[in-house]
Amino acid sequence: MKGLVVSLSVALTIVGAGTFVGHGRTAAAAHEVVAGGGTCQSAKARAIVGTAKMYLGAPYNAGGTEPSMGFSSMGFVSFVYRSNGIALPVSLKRALRYAHRVGFSMLCPGDVMYFQNTLHAGLSHAGIYIGQGEFIHAEWYDVGVRITSLFNDSKDGDYWAPHFLTANRPWNHAS
Repeated sequence: MKGLVVSLSVALTIVGAGTFVGHGRTAAAAHEVVAGGGTCQSAKARAIVGTAKMYLGAPYNAGGTEPSMGFSSMGFVSFVYRSNGIALPVSLKRALRYAHRVGFSMLCPGDVMYFQNTLHAGLSHAGIYIGQGEFIHAEWYDVGVRITSLFNDSKDGDYWAPHFLTANRPWNHAS
């Protein structure tokens, strides 16, 4: 697959295995620039990522919004945000409208990532970006809440990057 180029509508390009650029920079370089700008240095965002990690291994359940019942992808994201005092809607579409969109090259830990054409056509999955090209999400039955790499993931390979639609930053919107 070396040399394969796929372009996405968010100015993200995948070049070869595991190398990706947004707005002319590698993701690592883009993240450093954003982090250096201070907006990624939020106690609220760190708390969101910390809360999300507490539920690693929790079961997946379509429509689930609480640990006792299991989580859908957006049910998990909404629960984590609610646990941190932010009333993020459980509906993917409503959550996407909750805060301004963030481009791939500007992702910060705590941002909500939205994916399309996974389970069904259109907007269909969400997770929380944790940094270094990884996100945490309620993936599917028999998998549950896990950390996944956008590239070269041990379970999913390069599945998620081409399905990335957009992101938003509800933790900043609420402050």
